[in-house]
Amino acid sequence: MMGQGLIIGVLDTSINPTHPSFKDTNMPPKPPITKWKGNCSYAGFPCNNKIIEAKAFFVGSHTSPEDTNGYGTHVASTTAGNFVKDANVLGMAKGDPASGIAPMAHLFIYKVCYPKVKCIGADLYAAIDQAMKDGWTLSRCLLLAIIMLLFIKIQFLGVLWQQYNMESFLSLWPEMMVNLL
Repeated sequence: MMGQGLIIGVLDTSINPTHPSFKDTNMPPKPPITKWKGNCSYAGFPCNNKIIEAKAFFVGSHTSPEDTNGYGTHVASTTAGNFVKDANVLGMAKGDPASGIAPMAHLFIYKVCYPKVKCIGADLYAAIDQAMKDGWTLSRCLLLAIIMLLFIKIQFLGVLWQQYNMESFLSLWPEMMVNLL
């Protein structure tokens, strides 16, 4: 089925909506309002049958949901990018066609991570709350909660890595893993 009927949420640095992976060629129509209530409310951000919602969360304000560093675009296209002919990386690694894992899935994009401030917990929680209002089910939110916990643990480990030298960090690793898990 290649993701047909799925709605995948990406909570990250958002996406570049003009990227070829997000064209809605051969995509089924948007889900009915009974299944998904979200929309594209930011002026100038083009939604279609592929991108069914885009919002940005930044300390209570709603900025542009467009990706500014490419990371969220990469994550979303790997997850649910539509088929792209003549795809390549700097002229190499050609794929014809290339796609994400679920190319026929719909995407909703919530920008919660920003280059200078990273991902703020309050913005992540606000985005999850919005996702539930828009139609995400509890089981999907539980999966996201597990992913968020892993993300927070990875951020925590990264802070420790920066504060201590590598040898002391590696010597603490087994104990930290037991305590974090």
